[in-house]
Amino acid sequence: LLAAQDYLGAVSLMRKHKVDMNLLVDFDPAAFFRDTIPAAADSENRPAGSNLLLTQLDKHGPHLLSLFIASLRNDSVRDCLYHFAPSPPHSSPTTDWAALAASTGKAVEGKGARGVEEEVGKTTKVNAVCDLLTEAIRARADPKLRACMVLTFVRRHPPRVEEALMHLQGTEEDEASHGLEVLMGLVEPSNVWDTALGLYDLGLTALVARISGRDPREYVPLLEKLSQMPDRECCFEIDMMLKRYGKAVMHAVKGGDNMWGKAREVMEQNGLYTVAIQNLRRFPERRAHLEEALRLYAAYLGERGEHKLAGLVYKTAGLNFEATGELQQDAGSWEAAMLLLHEQANLTEPQLQRRSYDMAEALRLAGDSRGAARLYLDYCADVDEGVAALSEGR
Repeated sequence: LLAAQDYLGAVSLMRKHKVDMNLLVDFDPAAFFRDTIPAAADSENRPAGSNLLLTQLDKHGPHLLSLFIASLRNDSVRDCLYHFAPSPPHSSPTTDWAALAASTGKAVEGKGARGVEEEVGKTTKVNAVCDLLTEAIRARADPKLRACMVLTFVRRHPPRVEEALMHLQGTEEDEASHGLEVLMGLVEPSNVWDTALGLYDLGLTALVARISGRDPREYVPLLEKLSQMPDRECCFEIDMMLKRYGKAVMHAVKGGDNMWGKAREVMEQNGLYTVAIQNLRRFPERRAHLEEALRLYAAYLGERGEHKLAGLVYKTAGLNFEATGELQQDAGSWEAAMLLLHEQANLTEPQLQRRSYDMAEALRLAGDSRGAARLYLDYCADVDEGVAALSEGR
């Protein structure tokens, strides 16, 4: 039956005799992929009669397809269970599922950044088959197959819970409920809750909570509070709850002047200066906040000993020497200040030396004898004062 491409008849016999449904794939992987290519994507490079699998199984509703997807496993049942089965003509065993998918014209561009398995290792059988079925189901655009689509997302490794939930967004409540029941049968409900909340879809999150049996006293007040907030503030609060601090900074920056205080606090607590700076650059009217973020970032770099980079950031912020009085007395930033001094082409050598003396004295008074000594020795060529500074430190 499989050699004759009678998938419905084969599945019926498999269920009757309790044969592992993975044999649909393992009997002839190349033929299976060829027969499951989305019909809408057929072209002169793809064989006629594509998408035979879904066309045949759909005659009995989505139940058979769901059973097949749920039964998928990575090992070959031909090798471990049915090694006595005859081999199809012109077939050869394959373990390179990515190459097999490519050879049948199956495109994987839809996965984008979430195609983790292609980036970090070999594509597995389950992932390759789920990718193929996702495209085939999407091409049919049949609401009855929505739960099957959810299965193709969560049967992968790692499961793509977010994509499964996105597929359920905007659907009727009955359809979404059925899809969520399937999803939470395979994924920890708390994980589904966090992911739904992370999509900022409060309606879907409430549905997840209700289906998973969460205590209404726990989630109803929370969702009501979030629903009354402006969009950016709501997103910020959700990101903070989920400890997604980078996204929290992004939403707080986009929330305008009123949320800058929150953005700055999270930025400083988690060292997310570049996230804030990148987002602030998109708003010319936020120049003052951008300069503040740059100065805070430069100070942070100075404290970490990255003085050259700190000096470049100060320069980016438009900070000239006249505005660096705080740098002169900061033990972590005086090197950045010296870099800024050297960037000023209008300073003569005597002027640079005079400024170096001033900075060394400021550091000396602040108790940074080592920094003062370096300035005396390296920039002022004053060995006597350098030794005196070091002596004071001891």
